[in-house]
Amino acid sequence: MRDVFHVDGSLRDIRVLDTNRAEWIATLERLRAVADETEVEHPYSQLDPLRPAIADLFRAWADEPEGRGTSFSFRARFGAVWFFSLPYDEEEIEFSVWPEDVVDEAGVAAVQRFLVEVARASQRQALLTGETVRYDPEMPTLISHDPVTGLTAHI
Repeated sequence: MRDVFHVDGSLRDIRVLDTNRAEWIATLERLRAVADETEVEHPYSQLDPLRPAIADLFRAWADEPEGRGTSFSFRARFGAVWFFSLPYDEEEIEFSVWPEDVVDEAGVAAVQRFLVEVARASQRQALLTGETVRYDPEMPTLISHDPVTGLTAHI
């Protein structure tokens, strides 16, 4: 695992491919329920500034004219490790984590727990990859969790 979280100046991305809004909502709601802490920041004046409903965030972001061209951020902490997302596409769930935050076995366990929770909530395989703008199938998957088989794999 040391190679997976080698500090090289880039993030690691947790991805779920071929998703939709309902899967995003289910994932963020699940993370709100199981994370040690979550935070949301958004620019939508009509929503609760501290704890808006997740479905309302997506509606304001994607469906309402004032939300187009903006986004919101969602952060979840598992142990000492923070995972963050700035949704830009409903078709791919993506979170990022700084590798320097994963400094010991507890940090690796937090990443694995996060990956499992995201996979279970979305009912799709979750992948940990190196940082990219869009998923590239040529890029190696560093860790994955398949909610159907319950198996977690890593390089």
